[in-house]
Formats: sequence, structure tokens, C-alpha cells
Amino acid sequence: MFTFSKTRYLVYTALFCALAVIVKRFSSFVILGGAGKISLFCVPVFLAGLMLGPICGAVTGAVGDILGSILLSYSIAPLLSFNFALMGAVMGLCTYRIKSIKYLWLRAVIAGIFIYAVCTMGIGTLAQTLPPTMYYDTFTAAFMVRLPVQWINSAINLALTIALFYALIPLTKILKWQTKYPQE
Repeated sequence: MFTFSKTRYLVYTALFCALAVIVKRFSSFVILGGAGKISLFCVPVFLAGLMLGPICGAVTGAVGDILGSILLSYSIAPLLSFNFALMGAVMGLCTYRIKSIKYLWLRAVIAGIFIYAVCTMGIGTLAQTLPPTMYYDTFTAAFMVRLPVQWINSAINLALTIALFYALIPLTKILKWQTKYPQE
């Protein structure tokens, strides 16, 4: 976790929100003949949680989803927005509160597994069966269709997040961010 003034914290949160909206707009790929969609929207949400903490991760997830939905002319689904907010918060909480695991990447993987099980396959699948989205008739049908596609999507998002986080560490030294992370 990085520490700096409240103004910088707000600016970086807004930056991650803007990045999430841009990524939501330009990074959706249909796979398996339309049975699923790979989206990299969770990467900025996860990075916000990793770098700035659970509150910034939650704000980035919710605001990015709502603004991205408006810009893409989608209906706003409150349960999906809550789902993305929860994803960012869980990533931030797991990486900062699990102190018994030394390596940050391993804490991020544990958070990613929890996010996949609870948020993506639980809340996200439920949101797909309720208005206003209602892509599927039943939870079971949605779960079975989403299971293989979302597993791939979650693995890609998590791998990109961890790689980008470690790639951004030299930039944080240039920007003089003070870190609470141990040197790994």
C-alpha cells in the first residue's frame, strides 16, 4: 500500500476510475461463438485495490462500472456495480490484511480466487439473471454457461494485474510514492 496526501489519493483514485471506464469501453472480446466475453475491466479495479487500498478499489469498481455503462448505453445494474465495488475492496483487504503470507503476489492470488468464487460466479451470475440485465432465465443456466468463460477471464485479469503491479513499481519510485510493502 502506498501512502501520500489526501489530494494525491483522490487524484489517483480518479485516474484509476477513468482508466477503468476506458478499459471497459475498449477491451471486450467475444469468445466461444458468443457464449462468453473476455473483458479486462477488472485489471484497473484490482490495481486500485492493490496500490491504493480497499476504499479506492471499491470506488474504482463502482464508478468505473456506472460510468462505463452510461457511455456504452447499457442499463445500470446496481447489483453488478456492487459486485465490482466488492471486487476492488476484497483485493485491497486481502493484500493488506493477510500478513501471514510474505509474498504480495500470493496474497493477490488468494484474493483472486475468493473474488472468482464469490463475486464473479456468485453475485455476478445472480446479477445476470435479474432485471435490468436478465441475460439468463435461471441462476443454474447462467452459472453453467459462465463457469468456463469466467474462469479464463479471471485468470487473465489476475495475471495482468500482478504483472502490471510489479512493472509499475519502478514508476512509483520515480513519483516518490512511499510504500508499506516489504521489498520482495
